[in-house]
Amino acid sequence: MAHIAFFAPPGAGHVYPTLAVVAALVGRGHRVSYVAPERFAASLAEVGADRVPYATTLDAAFARPPQFAGNDLVRAMHAAVDEIEATLPDLAAAFDTDRPDLVVCDGAAVTWAARMLAARWAVPVVQTWPNLVGNEHWSLGRHYTRFNPLHPRFLTFLLRLRRVLARHGAGLTTADLTRNTGVAAKIVLLPRASSSPATPSTAPSTSSARASATARSRARGSRRPTCPSCSSPSAPATTGAPEFFQACLDAFAGEPWHVVMAVGADVRLGPTPPHVEVHRYVPQLDVLRHAALFVTHAGMGSVMESLHAGVPMVAVPQMAEQRANADRLAELGLGVRLDPSAVTAAGLAAAAESVIADVRIRVAVDGMRRTIAESGGADAAADVVEAALPTHAPR
Repeated sequence: MAHIAFFAPPGAGHVYPTLAVVAALVGRGHRVSYVAPERFAASLAEVGADRVPYATTLDAAFARPPQFAGNDLVRAMHAAVDEIEATLPDLAAAFDTDRPDLVVCDGAAVTWAARMLAARWAVPVVQTWPNLVGNEHWSLGRHYTRFNPLHPRFLTFLLRLRRVLARHGAGLTTADLTRNTGVAAKIVLLPRASSSPATPSTAPSTSSARASATARSRARGSRRPTCPSCSSPSAPATTGAPEFFQACLDAFAGEPWHVVMAVGADVRLGPTPPHVEVHRYVPQLDVLRHAALFVTHAGMGSVMESLHAGVPMVAVPQMAEQRANADRLAELGLGVRLDPSAVTAAGLAAAAESVIADVRIRVAVDGMRRTIAESGGADAAADVVEAALPTHAPR
């Protein structure tokens, strides 16, 4: 039995896609330690992982929704260094007497502490990618963000990162981190068919969806259920404005819709018709099993869960990464994309009707659902992790 440590940013879209992989590894007899905040404790216990608690600085840093472009991108880079400096000592102490045989970490900058610890421990690293992957032909940075590499605060970020690496990097360089080199394997948690054309052909590709609790919401009668959502339990950056949810109410005010809305903790709406449910959060997978349409911010976790359930989408992206996801799903004919700055009740209603009525979208979604089912899933990812274990580690 090997000891495997998982590290991910403290967001649902990064943690949940890895849970099926964790369950597969635990099922094969390995011990998994997962670094995560308290809000993921129940989900990690369900898949048999031992949670390693830590205090993230990112909830406060991203209280204002980041757009990951221009000055905002530089702010996110500094937030990543803040997270490394704040958490690295405690994480090192947590594993000091129980070092893992291998580290699995997200490709995001906020998990670079995991790369530094793995270098210190001289153990291999497997990266997970729950989003579109770029290369020399395409990247989120080149196609969806505006960034000046001579920005003074970016140069300050590089200086801070080099100082952290000099103290804790165990030989790692800034190029190792920013170019994601020096890892044993990369697992893209998407089926190849849904990835951007830039997804490296050498990267193992798989797909997985998280388990969820029993659904509390069910479609009623012959109404067509829809699930408008622009928020998720641990991703304040994706929370939609009240105006968006009001537009949803107005768009789906009449029959035959039955509407389940997840609006997050901070949105307050007025009286709603009896066929509209408004919740802070919902068990999304369970609701999607009964939905005919998903109105979503197009976070990759939500997109994959919708495709896993065979539900077409109306995407209303809120930030750069979501715009890339929305463009890709529209390109693949899995739904339509709306400009968030121009969303109206009439436009939402028209988009919903067109998606529901479009046979080509239904065929494309059904095809992608089959592709996901045939992609190998968590077992394929577990195979990659086991293959990267050092020879001395028990398999």
